[in-house]
Amino acid sequence: EDEPDRLIAGRGDNIVVIYSGGFTSNPNVHVGVDGDQGKSIFDEASLYKKRYPSLGAFNEIATSKDVYAAGAISHGRDYKESSGGFVHGFRYTVETTMKFLGMKLKNEPWPYKVFTSEEDLENYALARVQTSSALWHLQAFYGDVVIHPPGYPGLFLYIEQIPLTWELDAISHHVLENFVNSQKGGELAAASAPDASAWTV
Repeated sequence: EDEPDRLIAGRGDNIVVIYSGGFTSNPNVHVGVDGDQGKSIFDEASLYKKRYPSLGAFNEIATSKDVYAAGAISHGRDYKESSGGFVHGFRYTVETTMKFLGMKLKNEPWPYKVFTSEEDLENYALARVQTSSALWHLQAFYGDVVIHPPGYPGLFLYIEQIPLTWELDAISHHVLENFVNSQKGGELAAASAPDASAWTV
């Protein structure tokens, strides 16, 4: 009877108490193949705040190979530091995980933009910092990266919205390797476009 009025809705003898105190993860969720019960996807001892599993690169659950977290459950990496536990943050982490899975499972290249002018690059980067929702909501965890490929003076590769943890080196290397391979024996036609439009190899 001491509960605040906003938590109790009643009519006659029926009283409903609405509890909104968060959630905990169920360590009994299992992943199996062909009817096999499998093992728990969570190591209960590794759950952060009893709800967030320990995550590896691209939100792969550290204790379960090839099982990925998406949504609020992936918030353990930026808990109380960024917005990964809320829709305005995890919409970007989910997108990044899907890009990674496309790269891993379907050999889809990671997208990037090509710039041949430092001025255009600076203007674009400034606009991104001022207008990007991902960089705002996932500050210090997501960022844009510029690569200057060796052997290509005056040319820059711009990668948007990638996690600044283990993934930074992996994605940068992937993009650079794809770019260099795409240019072997060919013209730099895409890079010479004056508007530096989006270009995926």
